[in-house]
Amino acid sequence: MLPRGEAMTGRRASTAARRPATTGAQPPAAIRGDAPDIPDPDEVRGALERVIASEELRASPQFVAFLGFVVDTVQRGEANRIKAYTIAVEALGRAPDFDPETDSIVRVVAGRHQSQPLPDATRENQP
Repeated sequence: MLPRGEAMTGRRASTAARRPATTGAQPPAAIRGDAPDIPDPDEVRGALERVIASEELRASPQFVAFLGFVVDTVQRGEANRIKAYTIAVEALGRAPDFDPETDSIVRVVAGRHQSQPLPDATRENQP
């Protein structure tokens, strides 16, 4: 008897062949847009505009583009498009031959603001 996963040729079957087929991972309900407590798109857009207009982010045009792209993409129900390549090309203006393995711009932009809280978007009248 052959060990599990070996064919008559003596080669092991690929891991994918031994694994049961699964459907792609689904984003959380809040990202998919079918959660009952999803904020109104106009409220989200207003909060985003207030955050972007804040003094804290005026010196970070790349982060503003990054944040705007992510929020807009999720709002359109296309969260599955949020990838380093797409962010770099569509939000940060990189060329279509962008390679996320050799250019870390997306990680740098995201990481630069990771430890800093966003400005308070609930304030209506920010400077």
